[in-house]
Amino acid sequence: MTEPTEPQEAPELIPVRVLSTEGRSSLVEIEGPRRYYVPAGKITDGHVSAGTLVKALEYGIRWEAFLEEPDVTPDTLAAELRKAGIWTREDLSRLDRKLIRIASSIISEAVFKAADRAEHNKLPRRKKNG
Repeated sequence: MTEPTEPQEAPELIPVRVLSTEGRSSLVEIEGPRRYYVPAGKITDGHVSAGTLVKALEYGIRWEAFLEEPDVTPDTLAAELRKAGIWTREDLSRLDRKLIRIASSIISEAVFKAADRAEHNKLPRRKKNG
């Protein structure tokens, strides 16, 4: 007599977009977006199991791990605005492209520092709350 078996749950399937395949490996993108290298044979009808993604190698820099808050204080931002000739609301409206350049510069600096830390596998020191 055979013992009754518990019905097995179907694995959670994650929709993926296949970006490229080389040999037996595919680079896929999931919503979020995130990219992973997965075995090409594990992709079925544009889906892979959550278990496959857990074991997969993530593509690219894990920005969340290496980014830290940009070193921007109100004083440094105010100084940059003044250097750009933005002293009033009218200046801001007239020189809005300079504001975009200031923001771009601040973000670029933070992102390049994160990329350097990732290249050397050095996580940023997190500020302690309290």
